[in-house]
Amino acid sequence: MTTTTGQKIDRSALLRRAWQIAREAATAACAAVRTALGDALQRAWVEARMVPQMSQQQQANGATVEPVAAEPVRIEFGRGVVIRDAEGIVFRGQVTGGGANGPGTVNEVTGFATTERLRWSQDNRSGSGRSGSVEWRLEADRLYGLARVAYNSQRTSDYYVSTFDGDVVELTLAEYRAELRRLYPLGAQVADELQARRAAAEAARIVAERAEVERRKAEAEALKAANAAEAERLEREGQTAVEGLPALTGSMKQISYAMKIRAAVQVHQPKLTALKTATTAKYWIEAHRAALYR
Repeated sequence: MTTTTGQKIDRSALLRRAWQIAREAATAACAAVRTALGDALQRAWVEARMVPQMSQQQQANGATVEPVAAEPVRIEFGRGVVIRDAEGIVFRGQVTGGGANGPGTVNEVTGFATTERLRWSQDNRSGSGRSGSVEWRLEADRLYGLARVAYNSQRTSDYYVSTFDGDVVELTLAEYRAELRRLYPLGAQVADELQARRAAAEAARIVAERAEVERRKAEAEALKAANAAEAERLEREGQTAVEGLPALTGSMKQISYAMKIRAAVQVHQPKLTALKTATTAKYWIEAHRAALYR
């Protein structure tokens, strides 16, 4: 990009500076970043034009203008390391434990809940893959997740890196999630709404299951009371004969319960042989009690 005075401007640097200004303004105003982008672009454009003018003035005064280079950065992540130097930003993942751990994977954030797995730029592992390292080239103004990086020879760990604002910064998981919300506010809102719906559905399920438990308890208590009453009746009057079916043996409570079970079985399986051969209440209770709940 060239100005009307013939000055060349780095478009990438201009846009990065504009986004930085927009984020600062949006944070101060508690507004969306894009709402401040227009004014930020104008400010960045003015700054970009001012730099050559200041350099020309310094040269006119006999001053030497030296380019400002970014300071080298080295951040260790277990056995891995992120390095920023004059050639760019690189993550180097080490293989440990005879190939059991590392070198890890690098995932570039592309949305609030989406990432893209990057392919390595240089593979320095041995032929067996049991030692050595792998390198990935990282870009500026990105958010990355480094997964399954070798922490030592026995285990791995996950890390998070931001390359925004011309810097390389390690993030905690909480900071990483906060950065996701800052970069993708709409995606965060959609995720929150989905989580709220799931929470409401889960709460409704719990309420429904508790109600079902209480219903079953009440039903069991009612059946228990009915069996006790029937047992008392059998004690007074004796067992009621059922045409074609044998009398049952057992306690009065067992017989009362078993006769209900046998009656239910007779409805669903009228040709069952046990109807005419099984004479113990215990058999019907242990083998066919589920017939009451069909």
